Amino acid sequence: MAKTKAKKSTTLRKKKGKSIVVKIVVLIIAALFILSMVLGLVIPYLGPRVPSAPAASEATAASETTEEVNPVEVLETMIKDLEEKVKGDPDNLELLGRLGNLYSLAGKWDEAIRTYLHILEMDPNNNAVQTNLGTAYFSKGDLQKAIETYLEVLKRDPDFERAVFNLAFAYEATEDYDKAIEYYQKFLAMTQDEKAKEFVEERVEEIKQKKESQ
Repeated sequence: MAKTKAKKSTTLRKKKGKSIVVKIVVLIIAALFILSMVLGLVIPYLGPRVPSAPAASEATAASETTEEVNPVEVLETMIKDLEEKVKGDPDNLELLGRLGNLYSLAGKWDEAIRTYLHILEMDPNNNAVQTNLGTAYFSKGDLQKAIETYLEVLKRDPDFERAVFNLAFAYEATEDYDKAIEYYQKFLAMTQDEKAKEFVEERVEEIKQKKESQ
């Protein structure tokens, strides 16, 4: 009887541990995506496991479960679930936006680009989606297409902050340093994000040093 109760207790702890870990993984994925979109950077690989620090009383019960959780697999599951929902509602802009963003996070650039373009056919003035499209082009290696995409956003809205930053970042990648500094300085004049300011100030200083050494 005691063994049965202990077994049930262990099973419940494992289930609870797995549920907590899955929730943590989803939150990490969401946080990484937000960071990548805000800074115009892309995180191509999340790593095979999520580190955990269970309480001593739960360590034994949760250790096996923690090892089983793979954030990449969780991301793929989320993508498949959304793909099924989109099949049933192919013009749902909210679902398509979420799907495009998950494709981007997974490094599936062709799928992300196709999805963003589909959204823009229905909502051509969506600055956020078009900026994400530019980031997908950038991440795929098509820097010129990325620059053109960001410029289209800024024609509609010259103060769209993410597009300004991403454009500066793209110009830097193409070694058009004058343009990079121009848009980085424009970004500095508009942003209220102190961490972003610090990052951009470092980029500007590094670019100026590169120009001096040329």
